[in-house]
Amino acid sequence: MDLHSLDNQQELRLRMHVREILLPYARTHLTTDHVAFTEYVVEDLLLHTLESVPLADAASFFLPTDPFDLLVRSLDALSLKPYEERWAAPAEIVPYLKSHFPPLPPSCELRNDKCWEEEDHECKFRRIYASMSTSFNFTR
Repeated sequence: MDLHSLDNQQELRLRMHVREILLPYARTHLTTDHVAFTEYVVEDLLLHTLESVPLADAASFFLPTDPFDLLVRSLDALSLKPYEERWAAPAEIVPYLKSHFPPLPPSCELRNDKCWEEEDHECKFRRIYASMSTSFNFTR
């Protein structure tokens, strides 16, 4: 079979024939799913090389110490004093602010304290919508 004497139709048939023969072999033996291969190799490597390390000595008579307690003791963090920010303002600004923002009477409750005592309105809306959706479904 002379390749130079093939017309286009015969050449396409020959190419398809070779492709049908070689494509399954190439897919099976020449190509690799790199993600699956990497996952398999890493899993195999970690399975045989990693071992669990106990957090406490099994032969010890004492209970293990909490890591946070060890850190606090090693840094001597219990002796730290909390930072207190001091407000420094010029002398003429303080009377000006007091004139525009008078102090609250002692019986008045602060807004940030009141907010915790109020009911959550979101729950009420959820209850309303839930009843509406069920009644809507029944009327359908």
